[in-house]
Amino acid sequence: MSGLANISLIVVNYNSANVIENCLTPIAEEIKVIVIDNASTDDSVKKIRHIRPDAEIILNKKNVGMGIAANQAFSKVKTKYALLLNPDATLPSPAIQELYKTAEASGGNAGIVAPLLYSPKRGLELELQGPNERVQTRTSIVPEGNFCTWFATGAAYLCDMTIWNEVGGFDENIFLYGEDNDLCCRMIEKGYLIIFASNAQGTHLVSKATTSTFRIRWRKEWNIVWSHLYLVKKYENLEAAQFRAKRLLIKHAPKVLFYAILFQPKRFMRDLAIFHAALCFIMSAPPKRSY
Repeated sequence: MSGLANISLIVVNYNSANVIENCLTPIAEEIKVIVIDNASTDDSVKKIRHIRPDAEIILNKKNVGMGIAANQAFSKVKTKYALLLNPDATLPSPAIQELYKTAEASGGNAGIVAPLLYSPKRGLELELQGPNERVQTRTSIVPEGNFCTWFATGAAYLCDMTIWNEVGGFDENIFLYGEDNDLCCRMIEKGYLIIFASNAQGTHLVSKATTSTFRIRWRKEWNIVWSHLYLVKKYENLEAAQFRAKRLLIKHAPKVLFYAILFQPKRFMRDLAIFHAALCFIMSAPPKRSY
C-alpha cells in the first residue's frame, strides 16, 4: 500500500498560472487536493480546475497571506497527513511515498517530514538551522541519509495532522516569510521531530510562483525583515528585536541615499523597504497584508 490515500495536498495559490500545471500534474488521484486562492487575477484557478476537477478550491476575496490561507486549508483536512506544497514546487509520487514511509516509521514523533528540493539554476536548496537560531545557512552538501534538523522550508513538507493541530498551525500574525520557521520552533519545543527524507527529491523554481513586479518585490523585502524581527521578539525579547531593528536603520539609511543619488532603482527600493520595515516594527506597526 502506497499510503497516498492518507495524504491531502495543500496549495496556496496567488497568480501562479505559469507554474501550477507542473505542481499539480504529478499528484496521484488518490491524494485529495485542497487549494486556497488568494484573490488571483490571472487564469490559475481555471487551470487548476482543468487539471484537477475534483480539487476543493476556496476563493478568498483578498490576499490574506501564506499563513492564514494555509490554515484555512489545513482546517479542511480529514486525512492523517497533509502535504504543503508551493505552486512553484514539484514532487513526483515516489517522493511523496518516501515522505509518507518516513513519517510512519517515526512512530508518530515526526511533526514534519521534508524532501530535498533542487533548483534548476542553484542546485540543492537545503538550508540548515541550529537550536535557538533564527537565520538559516545554506549548504551544498548532499546528505547521505535521513536526518533530523531544527528547520524545514515551507515550500514542501508533509505534516502529521495530529501534531499540526496540537501546535496550532501557522502564526497568523505573520503575513509572509518566517511562518515556517515559527512552526518548526513550536514543534521542536513540543518535542517533535523535523526530518529530511533524503530519498524524497523534488524541484523548486524559487520565487517563480508569482510574476515579479516592483510592488511585489517591495512587499517581499518588507515582510522578510518584519517577520524576522517579529520572531526575534517572540523567541527572545522585545529589546533584542528593537536592537536589531535599529541596526538595520543605521545600516540601510545611507544606502537609501546613496542609491537614490546613483539612480539605481532596484537597490534603492530594496534598502528603502528594509529601512521602512524596521522603522514600522519599532513603531509597532502590523505587517503589510496586501500586495
